[in-house]
Amino acid sequence: MKRQLSNAVNCRHARVILLSRGGVCNRDIAERAGCTPQWVRKIIHRFNDGGIDAITWYPYYCNRAGPTKFMSEVTEQIAEVLSPRPSR
Repeated sequence: MKRQLSNAVNCRHARVILLSRGGVCNRDIAERAGCTPQWVRKIIHRFNDGGIDAITWYPYYCNRAGPTKFMSEVTEQIAEVLSPRPSR
């Protein structure tokens, strides 16, 4: 996981866990990994609770398939906003 150069998030999470297991304090880990001590604690807690699956991030889970589809109510609201208002 640490050698995943294409996935910087997983690489950083692995570094945090490895440094933590090596006895480095959270503040030093944060400086080395380029994040905050609070984030280091969060990653360590996630790892302790759920193992490797809890800290693994897959970017393709974040992508949506295709453009957003609007429902009829939203389309009507957009049409109301875009319609010209009568002048007084």
